[in-house]
Amino acid sequence: MLPTRLRGDRGAATVVAAILALAMVGVLVLVLHVTAVLWQRHRIAGAADLAAVAAAAHAPFGHDRACAAAAGVVDRMGGVLDECDVSVRDARVRVHGELATPGGDWGLINARARAGPVRAQPIGGSGGAPHDGPGGMPSGSRRAGG
Repeated sequence: MLPTRLRGDRGAATVVAAILALAMVGVLVLVLHVTAVLWQRHRIAGAADLAAVAAAAHAPFGHDRACAAAAGVVDRMGGVLDECDVSVRDARVRVHGELATPGGDWGLINARARAGPVRAQPIGGSGGAPHDGPGGMPSGSRRAGG
């Protein structure tokens, strides 16, 4: 027989354990949602960066071809190209993507990027840049930590 003071505590540990388990599941769901949001944000930002570089690389062939290259990159990365502006100096793009989590769609993620100009460099060559610094680094540049 149990002492009198413990008789009222039967099952209390089970209730506490169930509440803690439920709290842990809630935290896990929150972490999964935040991770999904961050992953999708980085995906759309990466799509915008790559689209801007693609547009800048194709800029010498005209605005339409440059923006078509940017749209192709964004499409393959699951985004939508909203805006593409190509000039002699640079390329600017604006991209959006759906923010979908296991709990449903939350709206749109927007990203902007700018790149350019892209200069063609011969393979294995310096492209005319002065590389008289240590270890092939351009003069005046510094290595990290040095």
